[in-house]
Amino acid sequence: MRDFAFLEKIIIGQYLPIDSWLHKRHPVSKLISFFVLLCGVTVSINLSGLLIGLGAVIILLTAGKIQLRHVLRGLLLPLPFLIILAIIQLFFPSINTHGKPLMDVFGFEIYREGLFAAVRLLLRFCVLVLLLSVSSATLSDLQFVHGLESLLKPLKLKTNYIVMTAQITLRFIPVIALNAEKVAKAQASRGAAWGTKKGSLIKRVRQMIPLLVPLVNNSLKQADTIADAMLARGFGSASERTSLTDYRMTVSDWVLIIISSLISVVIIWFPG
Repeated sequence: MRDFAFLEKIIIGQYLPIDSWLHKRHPVSKLISFFVLLCGVTVSINLSGLLIGLGAVIILLTAGKIQLRHVLRGLLLPLPFLIILAIIQLFFPSINTHGKPLMDVFGFEIYREGLFAAVRLLLRFCVLVLLLSVSSATLSDLQFVHGLESLLKPLKLKTNYIVMTAQITLRFIPVIALNAEKVAKAQASRGAAWGTKKGSLIKRVRQMIPLLVPLVNNSLKQADTIADAMLARGFGSASERTSLTDYRMTVSDWVLIIISSLISVVIIWFPG
């Protein structure tokens, strides 16, 4: 039955209700901290900075009491694509290569710069996926909405619509995975060849096409249902929404923001 476990491979968008120090922090402080760390990892151009970012992710996992194997499962889905990108970077480096090649593989020369570029690309994407997994595991729906709405409030925009759109988009990822699992099981019960590891890439793509049509259809129906439910509950009728929980910034929240910002600066400016 693990051939149909699509939901287990989708970690981004799943909230873990754990009683930890990181879960208790203010939504604004968590959003700012994750954002600055994401920016630092994205902008960093050296391997040492990316390793520091990986260490920051491990610290966040410890502070959030999140098991490492839980977030590592989120890498299983994009890992083949990342490996392909790393291989392309390895065999086709930039024009700034110099020195003798390290080796020759099927007529392609592998340089030291290409090897480091491939490692940086693979490590950067892995750290980014892990950061997104930690952020979704420690930010509930209500916290995400409240935090993003508080950050966008100074812009004098209709933050309710912007925040709700972003929140539904993020949290709809596990729903799509669950729908795909249900459709695959229904097709397998009717004789579809699911779970077979043999076959070429073209055959596997042809196997996925019958899954996409009912999946898109079910997703559009659920989107209509969500829209009707939001209208029935009066979403958009009030000019300002209230919150059930009163969030207040504490010293620990400011410490989280300051430490995350300092780590982001170190990631960017750390000498390679």
